[in-house]
Amino acid sequence: MKNIEENDTFLLWRHYTLSNTDRKVLAMLYLPLIGFESFGMYSFFDSLLGEKEYYQGPLNNLKKNLNIDGFHFILAREKLEAIGLLKTYKKNINDKDEYVFDLQQPKDPKQFFSDVLLVGNLEKACGELELRKLKMIFGLTKKIDSSFQNVSAKFEDYFSVQDELFFKETENKSYQTRENMKDSYFSLEEFKRIFAEKEPFGNADNIDENTIKILAETADLYHLSMDNLVDKYLDSISSRGVFVEKAFIKSVRSSIDKTLKKEVNQEEDKYIKYLGDTVVSKKLEAFSHYSPIEVLFHLTHVKPQLDDYDLIEELEKDYELIPSVISVVIDFTLASTNGVFAKNYAKKIARTLVYNQAGKDSYLAYMVLFKQVQNMKNKQNDKTVPLQNIDTSLKQKEKNIFAENNQEETSLPEISEDDLVF
Repeated sequence: MKNIEENDTFLLWRHYTLSNTDRKVLAMLYLPLIGFESFGMYSFFDSLLGEKEYYQGPLNNLKKNLNIDGFHFILAREKLEAIGLLKTYKKNINDKDEYVFDLQQPKDPKQFFSDVLLVGNLEKACGELELRKLKMIFGLTKKIDSSFQNVSAKFEDYFSVQDELFFKETENKSYQTRENMKDSYFSLEEFKRIFAEKEPFGNADNIDENTIKILAETADLYHLSMDNLVDKYLDSISSRGVFVEKAFIKSVRSSIDKTLKKEVNQEEDKYIKYLGDTVVSKKLEAFSHYSPIEVLFHLTHVKPQLDDYDLIEELEKDYELIPSVISVVIDFTLASTNGVFAKNYAKKIARTLVYNQAGKDSYLAYMVLFKQVQNMKNKQNDKTVPLQNIDTSLKQKEKNIFAENNQEETSLPEISEDDLVF
């Protein structure tokens, strides 16, 4: 290294402009590696250039502005060079050195995490846990690491579901009670038996618990037979013998779409001319064809009010729900509140879907809410207090609560923990 002389000069230039992502990468990924002095030098170079492509001046001014001596100036500069953020050129003219500092653009997140040397040194600098967090922040981890604990609010933390109001039938507009529903359409023993018949060289005992959970939830949601479920499972196995969840869900949806038929009688309500294997499949198909307002009108047979339009707009803009998912929110709200499109209740359901990352897919939205209802049902069955007594008091409280639904939001009572059925 050479000491900086009084008459040394520099020319600073670059051929790009830092984006917000570039600045985020510098601050979160490069800073732990190069330290504050090198990071400060790069940031100062960036501010000197501004919108210009080049800047020139005496080298000593850089030291003064950075408030570092010549040794630390050179050390900070060489760290930038070593990590690829700066290229330095020098020539001697009349006993003085003239430097050219060519500022380099930082790597994008994908390039950075693809560099084994950078990632290895970053892990040494900040630790394994922090490295995982950084990958999540920059969207390079498809799923949350198992070392993190899910602390999201659960459905039963905010909602109660009346036992006699589970799903609303679309063809006759009557309610289907849980007592008339099959507890579970999934049987692991039957699944293994059929699997052995269809795949004699396979072994269903090797299927992991998470996959079994997905199969069980899908069978219950769509009322699939075990024979059909095994077929869908086998169709979703990759060439490497790995179960592909996305392919499985796509296969299930595709088979349901193919079973949909239109009613011949055109005088029938357009909403119910879509027929499928289950109530859920019919609803999902209808929700994909009609707007939330149309769905609300069909389910209530009452002309939507201005407040209804405002609430639907809020669910779309503030909660970022797609229209078909908003229809799911409407359906569950009406089924749980005696046909009242209650604002606070709908927003709580929306929050549950957002927390569970189900705001962009009506299938996943139904899956999340279906699972929560099933969990509540299991908890209710474990209670020693008769359900009839609980339901009676709950209905009375709900009547008092939702009678005030048309008042201002500030006067609408919140559902307290005493009102919830656990």
